[in-house]
Amino acid sequence: MHRLTCILLLLGFLTPAAAAVDSPAAVLTEIETRNPRLKAQRAQVRALGHAQGPAGALPDPEFMVGLSNLPLSKDSTPLTGLQFELRQRFPWFGTLGARERLAGAEQEIQRAELRRLRQALITKAQVLLWRMTGLAQQAGLERERLALLEQLAHAVEAVYINGQGRGADLLRPQIESHRSRERLLGLAEQEASLRARLNALRDRPSHHPFDLPRLPKAPEQDIVLGPKDTALLQARAQAANPGLQKADENLQSRRQALLLVRKQKYPNFSLGLQYRLRWVETMDAVAGADFVGLNLGVSLPLWSGRKQQESEHMAAARIEASRHGREGVRLELDQAVARSLLKIKRHRDQTRLLTEHTLPDAHRAFDAALSDYQAGLSDLPAVLEQLKLTIQIKTDVLNQRIALLQEKSILEGLVGLSDKERSS
Repeated sequence: MHRLTCILLLLGFLTPAAAAVDSPAAVLTEIETRNPRLKAQRAQVRALGHAQGPAGALPDPEFMVGLSNLPLSKDSTPLTGLQFELRQRFPWFGTLGARERLAGAEQEIQRAELRRLRQALITKAQVLLWRMTGLAQQAGLERERLALLEQLAHAVEAVYINGQGRGADLLRPQIESHRSRERLLGLAEQEASLRARLNALRDRPSHHPFDLPRLPKAPEQDIVLGPKDTALLQARAQAANPGLQKADENLQSRRQALLLVRKQKYPNFSLGLQYRLRWVETMDAVAGADFVGLNLGVSLPLWSGRKQQESEHMAAARIEASRHGREGVRLELDQAVARSLLKIKRHRDQTRLLTEHTLPDAHRAFDAALSDYQAGLSDLPAVLEQLKLTIQIKTDVLNQRIALLQEKSILEGLVGLSDKERSS
């Protein structure tokens, strides 16, 4: 049966099942689940999650065995015997909790980094998807140019047959058609490159198929910006941006490190339990049997004082550095949000200007130039130039719309929109 199926496929009687094509949403989901960098970061978060328990655990106890009161002469003593001791060291009160909280703060930094990396990769993927949509739309404009050139070629032939045209004009539409086909090949190469980049983000082969997002009919009409939008979006970004959250977690970790350093300058305690097993032949009624002892030790921080002082100064300096770093991230975030809004406004206004005024004028100018050529009032280069100008204006409109959608995706990443908020 398998051999028969292969023969039928070769003969063309059967066709293999079409490969499933992923949607844009599926592409973004796969980036979250399959991207190697995200997998590595999740593993880092899990690894640090296992560090909190050991950080808050007591040090291992010590067990010692020794000979006690062993005489150097032949005379024995009733105190001679084996001594066993179990000793446990206890850090200063709250030190173990401070270590555990510091380990937890380090995990929160890596968890915030995971959110930041995820947001950056999703934003990058969305920008690439819109860029690929723009390339597909540009290819459509080139095909539109080819169709118009074909119609123009028929008009040139009609004019030439009537004895009003020139033989050289017959080649011009063919030359322009050849250039359009070359541009289509260039667009296909760019599309393949972007597809490979996107598939690399989701750990798929470079040629793996997926659908592109549909270009809205007039996305510039959906953009309404008010005078207070910049401040509102900046406030939203400060509350939800993963990069700023990472800076906050880093500052919190530095504070926990300072608390731990301050705990470590206090002495540690040790508690020991001793048991002395006496030799049987030395036991008598006066000396008694075995002994039990209990001792308490305290470390004296005589030599570590300067080291602890320097450690505390270093921890305080790191807090100050983290605080200034966090402020720098906030200022850069505010500037990025304001800059993104300005770009969106510029793309919106330019698109409206092109679609409401420039493009209709270009269409009328091309129709007039074609009519003049057919009536013998104009030459072919003027028609071709007007056609080139019309297609260029359409391309400018497309590029402005794609740039607007790309910048919108960047702004959504800056303000930390969730997947549900992005889709709405």
